[in-house]
Amino acid sequence: MPNQGGNRIMPPESVVSEMVKNLDRHTLAIYKNGKIKYYNQRNLKPVFLALEDFHNDFSDCFIVDRRVSKASAMLFAYGNAKNIKTPLISKSAAEFFDRTKINYQTDEIADSVVDINSKIKCPLEKTVLYTDNPSYAYNLLKPKVFPKGIEFEKQFYKDFLTPEQYKELDKKLNLLYMNKKNLNSSLSFKGGLYDATAFIQAHTLLNRGLTNIGGCAIPNAIMSNTKEEALERIGMSTLSVTFAFIMPLLLLPRYNKFFLMKNGIVKNFSNNEKKIIQVSKEYLTKDVECMIRGIRQSAKELKAETDFENVLKRFEGREEDLKNKLLKAHEQILRSDFISTGLLMGSIPWIATGITEYKTGRKGFSATFNMLDEKKHI
Repeated sequence: MPNQGGNRIMPPESVVSEMVKNLDRHTLAIYKNGKIKYYNQRNLKPVFLALEDFHNDFSDCFIVDRRVSKASAMLFAYGNAKNIKTPLISKSAAEFFDRTKINYQTDEIADSVVDINSKIKCPLEKTVLYTDNPSYAYNLLKPKVFPKGIEFEKQFYKDFLTPEQYKELDKKLNLLYMNKKNLNSSLSFKGGLYDATAFIQAHTLLNRGLTNIGGCAIPNAIMSNTKEEALERIGMSTLSVTFAFIMPLLLLPRYNKFFLMKNGIVKNFSNNEKKIIQVSKEYLTKDVECMIRGIRQSAKELKAETDFENVLKRFEGREEDLKNKLLKAHEQILRSDFISTGLLMGSIPWIATGITEYKTGRKGFSATFNMLDEKKHI
C-alpha cells in the first residue's frame, strides 16, 4: 500500500491527527499552505465543492476524507491529488490509486464504503466502475450529484452555518431530490414519449425547429387566405430553421479563426491551437494561475497538450495579456454571431416576399391576391 514519505506538502503529525479526529464532525478536510479547510456535505458533494474552491488543483494539498469510493478517488485524480488519507477505502478505489501512483494511507480496505459488511457498491461508484478516465468520470458524476447545478447547492452551504445546520440542510435537499426522482418514476407516460419529449426540450435547436414548424408554420399555412400566402409562410419558417441550424456551423468556425488570428493568439491553424477558444471563460475570469491550469486541463480533454503549450510559451511572461486577448476574442465572436444571426433572421420576410414575387410576378402582400382578383372581376 503506498504511503507518503517526507513530502513537502505533508502537514505535521499533530495537524494530521487533528484532521482525522475532526472527521466525526466533518466529511472532508484539505490542508494547504498551513491552513485547513473543512467540508460537511455528504456523498461526493464536498469533493466537487472543494474542486471548485481549489480551482481543480489538489496537487499541493494533503487530503483527509472520511471514506473514499472509486467515484471520489477519480475526482481526486481529476484534481491531480498526490496525498490522501482515509479511515476507509473501497477495494476498487485502492486499486485505482495503485494504478495511477497516487499515495494514500488507510486503516481499512472494504468491498463497499456504504456498508463494510456488504458487497453492495455505492451507486455512484458503479457509475465509474469500468473507467479510469478522471475527466470522463467528472462529467458523468457532476449532473448526478448536482441535478440543479452546483451554484444552486452552494447557496445552501454558507460559511456561517454550523455542522449541524449543514447536515439538516443536506437532509432536506436529498429529500427534495428523492421526491423529484420518485415523482418522475411514477409518471404513467414515462418511457418512449417521455424520453423523446425530454430529449427535444434539452436540445435547443431541435426544440426551436419543431416549435417553429409545428407551432407556427403549419397552423399559419392552414389559416392563410391564398396558396401563395401559405407557401410564403412555410418558406419563412423553413428559412428560420435553416438559418438556426446551418449558419452557426458555417459562420462560427470562421469567426473563431478570424478573431484568434486578429488578436495574435494562434499562429498555426493546421493543428489544434485553434481549439484554445474552447477553454471555458470560468478559467479566464479569475487569476492568471487559474487560466493556465484551465488551459492545461482543457488541453488534456481536447488532446491538444503540445499545441496549447506552444501558445503558453509564446505568451511566457505575458500571461495576463493572453487572458485579456482570449476574453476579448470570446466577446468579439459572441457579438459577431449575435449581429449576423439578427441580420439573417431580419431578412427572412424580405427573402420570402422576393421569392413569392419571382414565382408569381406579382408585388404586394400575398394574403390579398384573391381579393385583388375578385376586385378586377367586379
